[in-house]
Order: sequence, then structure tokens, then C-alpha cells
Amino acid sequence: MNWKTIESIVNGIEERYICEAAEYAARPGKFRRRFIGRAGRAAACIAGIVMMSASSLALAAAAGSLPAYDILCGILPETAKKLAPVHLSCEDNGIRMEVEAVHIQEDTAYIYISLQDLEGERIDETCDLFDSYSIRSSGDSVETCTRAAFDAQSGKTLFLIQIEQADGKKLEGQRLIFSVSELLNGKQKLDERLEEVSLENLEEKTELQTEISERGISMAGGGTLPVEQIRGFLKEDENQAFSPVEGVTVTAWGMVDGRLHIQAHYENIRETDNHGCLYLKDQEGKSILSSLSVSFWDKEQTGSYEEYIFEAEEIRELEQCSVWGYFSTGGERITGNWKVEFPVENLEVENQEEAGN
Repeated sequence: MNWKTIESIVNGIEERYICEAAEYAARPGKFRRRFIGRAGRAAACIAGIVMMSASSLALAAAAGSLPAYDILCGILPETAKKLAPVHLSCEDNGIRMEVEAVHIQEDTAYIYISLQDLEGERIDETCDLFDSYSIRSSGDSVETCTRAAFDAQSGKTLFLIQIEQADGKKLEGQRLIFSVSELLNGKQKLDERLEEVSLENLEEKTELQTEISERGISMAGGGTLPVEQIRGFLKEDENQAFSPVEGVTVTAWGMVDGRLHIQAHYENIRETDNHGCLYLKDQEGKSILSSLSVSFWDKEQTGSYEEYIFEAEEIRELEQCSVWGYFSTGGERITGNWKVEFPVENLEVENQEEAGN
């Protein structure tokens, strides 16, 4: 993919997708690595989106159900040749999970999975595997699974699984097992300015909480702020609290040790996977992600607080910035037992044959 193509893709990305990419990467459980750092602020998020755009096209071509093959051949012709159709599937609770195609490149496997409701319309473009998936291989590896595309005509939601061998060895000779036990659909998404949060005459917060049940830490915004420098976290402020959407409450904001803290509470995350991202926009409309965010359980261990921390030196003319929120909430949970097992060595032979045709 040349830089003109990449530039055209990046210029068409809305700000909310940049925020979603950063927030998604930071959610504990989505990746097998618990602590995630980024050195390039939004640039790293954009790079991930560009990679996902190419992967989505590849998956669409493999599935044969999206009008993307001609586009893929024009942009990444070699990728289109290397995809090997698989079509191994299993069914449970009226939903089919199918391995559509696989591409093996030395120590890395790209596996394309689809989910389709055979009885109704329970699968949609918001389908989430709800951290219930499992990828098993015979060697040590780093694995990720991300939603790539949705085809309204067939009702298929498409996922890209990437497995990279930790020792750099080739994947040939292995058998891979992919399983899922829960799905979440029908989620609502909102991206809007939070007018209730004013950055003028910010209050210095002195009463902080220090004992928390930490869930995760993220530097997805590209900051270098060590978590050890954080003296404490905000307590809920009834005078500031408001709910921008059902399931989410902005609970407090203010200055702590020269840094801007904004805190939100996401309800019932175990059942609904409520999550989001708070960010700023400057006068020119440029998004500013938090340098550091820390998530921790509430007292009931059912909901999660997320504290977004912005370093003052990164925020010029703070009072002229606006606060925005991107939220993903609600959804219907579906349980089942979906599992497919397939060998790698046979697939790689097919890939080589496909590439030679």
C-alpha cells in the first residue's frame, strides 16, 4: 500500500474512530498483554486503523460475500492471492461460526472467522465476542481477535484473529483451536461533546482515594507519565456527576498536582461491556487523548471507574478546550459453545498453491 493510499484512508477517519481505537487497545482482556503503551499518540491509533482497513478487505474477499475483491486486487493484489478458503464450521444456539480463510506467513497466522445467525437477526455490526474467546496452539504465542467487518446482506460479522509465535518459529505442523462462549450484540454508540464539563476555573481536588482495586493501565494516548507519580484518584462529586448515556456516569473532574483528571463510571460491565473514552478537543478541533488512564473496580465489583489524566504541559489554553466522550453501551448477551479446530500445515500448502495460480 503506497503512502497516497494510506493518506486517503487516514484523512477519511472520523475522530471518534481514533478514540475508539485507543480505547479498544487499552481495554484489559482484549489483548493478552495487560499493559499497553503507545509512543505515537493518535498516529499509532491511525496506523492500527489502516492495518485493519486492509485486513477487512482481505477478509471480505475471502468470505466472498462483500463487494470488496476488486478493490483488494487493486490495492493489495498479492494478499488476495494468498488467502486460502477453509469453510470449517460449527453451530450452536442457532448461530454458525465458520473459519472462512487463513493466511500463513512464517511465524504469524491470519485467520478469518465469521458468525451468522441462522434463525433470526441476533448478529449485527456491533457483535462483540465479550472477551470469551480462546485461541489454543501447541506453542507459546501472542494472540489478538478484532472485529473486521459486517455484511448486512448475509448477516455475517467477520473477525480477524492474529497469532504470532513468541519464539519466531514457523506455525506449520500445528493445530489451532478457536472457541467462543459468549456474544454481545445490539450495542449503542455515542460520540458527543459533554457540555456539562467546564474547563474554566477548574477546582483543585485535595480529597483523593488511594486504595483502589486496579483493573488496568493504559498509555494509549502516547504520554510518558509514570503511574508512580499519581498521588491518588478522584472521589465521586455529587455536584458534578451526570449521565451522558444510560450505563455511564461522569463522576468528577478537576486538577490534581497540575494535571487534569476526569473520571467516569461504567455500570455492569460484566453483562453489558459498557466502556468508553473521554478526550479533549482544542480550538482547531484536534483531539487530545489522555496521557494516562487507570481503570478500577467499584465496591460491588460489577462496574468500573476509569480515570483519564491529561498532563498540563500538553494542553495549551486549557480553558478553550472542550471535553468529549465516546461511549459504547448496552447490548444483548448470547451464550453458546462454538469451537473449530484445524491444522496449519495443510492450509499453508493451499496458500502456496493459490499464490502460484
